[in-house]
Amino acid sequence: MRVEDLNMTEVKSNTEHDEMSMTEEEIIAIEEQFSNMAKEKSNKTKEHKTPSKCGKRLACSAIFIGVGYVLWHFVGSPDIRNLDLGDVLGNLTDFDFMDGWRNEPFLGDNTTHEWDNGNGKNGLSLTIWNALEENWQKEYEVALHDWENGDPDALTLTSRRVNIDEQACEQTRGVMRVCSGNFGDTKWLGLNEVLKVGNYIVSSVAKMNEYYLANANIYERQYTMCHEFGHGFGLPHTDENFYNRDLGNCMDYTDNPRNNLHPDRSNYARLAEVYGIVGQGQRHLKGSLKAEGYPVLSPELSDIYHAAMVDLNDALSEAGNLGESGWRALRLHPKGATYSRDLVSGMSLEVNMLFTQDTE
Repeated sequence: MRVEDLNMTEVKSNTEHDEMSMTEEEIIAIEEQFSNMAKEKSNKTKEHKTPSKCGKRLACSAIFIGVGYVLWHFVGSPDIRNLDLGDVLGNLTDFDFMDGWRNEPFLGDNTTHEWDNGNGKNGLSLTIWNALEENWQKEYEVALHDWENGDPDALTLTSRRVNIDEQACEQTRGVMRVCSGNFGDTKWLGLNEVLKVGNYIVSSVAKMNEYYLANANIYERQYTMCHEFGHGFGLPHTDENFYNRDLGNCMDYTDNPRNNLHPDRSNYARLAEVYGIVGQGQRHLKGSLKAEGYPVLSPELSDIYHAAMVDLNDALSEAGNLGESGWRALRLHPKGATYSRDLVSGMSLEVNMLFTQDTE
C-alpha cells in the first residue's frame, strides 16, 4: 500500500469516528444553527431588494417637482414674453400650425367673407331684396327677423319687395337678393352666389330650388332659407359632422332640419367679430373704397357671370368637366360644396350649395 493511500484511509477513519462520537442532541443543535443562519440571509436579501421601476419613477418625480417648486418660489417664474424661440422655430418657416385644424373634414371651413359698406365696426347695414314667390314669404320673414335681432346685434337689415321676373335672381351691387324658382334637377336645395372683390362681398344672391322644396316640409324649407341667408352675410358652416349632436343653428349641417331652424348666439358672435356691434363702433364718413372702381354686372360682366354659372351647372350635371370650366372646388361634402371662379378685374364668384339628402 502506498503512503498516500494509507493517509487517506486514516483521515476517513478519523472522520467516521468523529461523526459517530457526536450525540443526537448536538447534531440537532447544529442543524438549527444552520437553519437560523439561512433565515437571516434571506431577510437581509429582501431588505436590500432593488426598488421597482414604478418606485424609482415616483421617487424621481417627487424630487423633480420639489426642486422645481423651490426654484420657482425663491428664484421667481420666468417671463415667457421675453423668450426667444427664433432658433427653435427657424426651420419651420414653411409650416402652418393651423393647416391640420383648417383641413379637419368635419369642422366648418372657418373662412368668413365680409361686406364693406363703410360702417367700420358699427355693424353691417344691408338691404335685402325679396324676389320670392308668395309661398316663401313666411320662411323669409322668420329668417329676416332671426338674423336682424341677434344677440350680439351686428346686422341692420332693410327688406324691399321687388318684382319677380327674369331679373329676379340677378346680382346687384350692394344688395343681397333672395329668390325662388324651379331650377330643375340640379341636386341642390338652395345656394348662395357671392360676388367678391378680393375677400370683400359686393353682391349676393340666395336661391331656393322649387324643384325639391315646393313640396318639402316646413322644417327643410326654413332651414334652407336661414342657411343661405347666413352665407349671404359671409358666414361659413359651424359644423359639418352628421354623426355628432346638432348644434341648434342653421349653419350646422344636419339630417334633421327641425333641430337647426334658426341662427344662434355663436352665429351672431361671429358676425359681431367681423362687423362689430350696431351702435358701438365708429361710422366712416366716406363710402367703401375696397369695391369702388370695379364694374358690377356691366353688360360685359353680366355675360361673363351668366356663362360661368352655365359652365358650373353643366359640370355638376356631368355634361362638362369642372377643371376645364375654370371652376375650382374649394370644399366638397356629401351635404354641400363650395365652388369658386375668377372673373375679371380682380373679381371672383363663389357659390355655396346645399345638396339634397340623396346626393353622393
